[in-house]
Amino acid sequence: MAAATGGGAGAVITARLVQGAAAGLVDAQVIGTLQDIFRGQDRGGALGLYAVRAGVATALRSPLGGALVAGLGLQLG
Repeated sequence: MAAATGGGAGAVITARLVQGAAAGLVDAQVIGTLQDIFRGQDRGGALGLYAVRAGVATALRSPLGGALVAGLGLQLG
C-alpha cells in the first residue's frame, strides 16, 4: 500500500525497495521449504512448477498491470 499511495517519488522508491527485499526473503524460504518437503522426482517437479509460476508471473505482470491501470482510468503524474 505504501508504494501505491506514496506522496512523492522518494516514498514510492523506498517502499518498493522494502517490498523487493521482503519478496527476496520470502522466495528463499519457499524454495527451502520445497526442498525439505519433497524428495526425488517430486522435488524436481515442485521446484519446476515454482519456476514456471515465477516465469509466467514475470511475463504477465506488466501487461496486466497496464490493463488494470487503463481499465480503472487512473492518471499517472
